Amino acid sequence: MFEEGFINRLTSSFDRVLYGLDLLISLLIVVIIYPISRNQISSEEMLIFVRQGMPLATTLIIITITSVSILVSLSNTAAIRKLKEDLLYEKFLFTFEFTAILAILTSIVGIVLQTIGIGPARFYIFLFFFPIQYLQQLQ
Repeated sequence: MFEEGFINRLTSSFDRVLYGLDLLISLLIVVIIYPISRNQISSEEMLIFVRQGMPLATTLIIITITSVSILVSLSNTAAIRKLKEDLLYEKFLFTFEFTAILAILTSIVGIVLQTIGIGPARFYIFLFFFPIQYLQQLQ
């Protein structure tokens, strides 16, 4: 299960997630692309996009886990103590954890789409999750 600290970080940062720029941009991408490409993208092209997006999501999971490991391993240094005093350490951890969860969710959606087949609605769900995980890293 999740660590209690993560649940506390998630509940305290819920507004940041819900009203964040990354969620808005992902939603705008889908809202803009859907009417333009509704009948123009074939199922084969959708599947190609999903297959090419899967390695990117997996790579992001690896990078995020490595970053968290480095951050946690430095927990005794003066810099990390300063981050904890300024309450930035929790924000860093939340960003890494949330990005990892989004990348895992994107990977799961991609695996499901490749297994059961892809349709327009499923493709746009994948398209919604895909940019969120990368935009989250920029904040």
